[in-house]
Amino acid sequence: MATVDESSSAKRWLPLEANPDVMNQFLWGLGLPENEAECYDVYGLDEELLAMVPQPVLAVLFLYPITAQSEQERMLQDQDKKVGAMIRSIINAGLNLSKWYVFGWTYDYQVSSVLNISSGERRHGNGRELGETKFKFVECSSKVYFMKQTVGNACGTIGLLHAVGNITSEIKLLDGSFLDRFYKSTASLNPLERAVFLEKDREMEVAHSVAATAGETEACCHLAMGKVELGLLVLFLKKLHIVLQLICRASDNVDTHFICFTCVDGQLYELDGRKSGAICHGTSSPSSLLQDAAKVIRAMIEKNPESLNFNVIALSKKA
Repeated sequence: MATVDESSSAKRWLPLEANPDVMNQFLWGLGLPENEAECYDVYGLDEELLAMVPQPVLAVLFLYPITAQSEQERMLQDQDKKVGAMIRSIINAGLNLSKWYVFGWTYDYQVSSVLNISSGERRHGNGRELGETKFKFVECSSKVYFMKQTVGNACGTIGLLHAVGNITSEIKLLDGSFLDRFYKSTASLNPLERAVFLEKDREMEVAHSVAATAGETEACCHLAMGKVELGLLVLFLKKLHIVLQLICRASDNVDTHFICFTCVDGQLYELDGRKSGAICHGTSSPSSLLQDAAKVIRAMIEKNPESLNFNVIALSKKA
């Protein structure tokens, strides 16, 4: 997916296919040992199909179609984060305001200073019927590795960097490898500085290009339509649609986008380089990460039920 407010002269890469084999070769070639972790397809979001995914799951990648509704929600999420930060600053300053009015939206909120959480309602204008929404702002853990996206169509690589960057305590990268050097070099940088660092890195650009052109979806359709076989067929159709998109030139914007879900400090975080920061979706744990991410993903899919252009990939630790 193109970046937010991207100019016509901005750097763009070929879109990365939602293919575990492609992603594995990409990560293994950059310094993630093959015996440490591997990407796997998630064939569906019900419990039976989630149970097929090798455990423990370290991160979840989600590919979804960009729509007008998803763009509006992205902007409102960014607005909520900014309002939440302002609310926290006001409370810390000893002030006590119960409402904020921001760009036509009214925020009623309550604050728990102990948990550093602001929660309440966001509604449009003075009428709840025009868009009442519950919101919760949780300050992002300092341990979350997050970076912005400034390269068009680089969301697949950003998603993988988010995935690996938040599990470095669970895996051992090859010393001196690209990933080892990248995370060490960007550890003290802010999200935008990390994005600029990546944009200027020729080694990553070449690796991404090789991976993006290597993707070829292979699938076998079963005639027996059990739940698993049906899941495989749906997955094949999704992948076929995604492969057809790769025929376009890198200069063309694709209409799908990768994000990553990970668990840090007992919280489920959504990491999207097109947003201003990590989005917290509540409590989670390493053992429930896949199921917790699946709940958020199901809600996103329900908002666009006519589309088949969704794909879920899990990064799991190898035994």
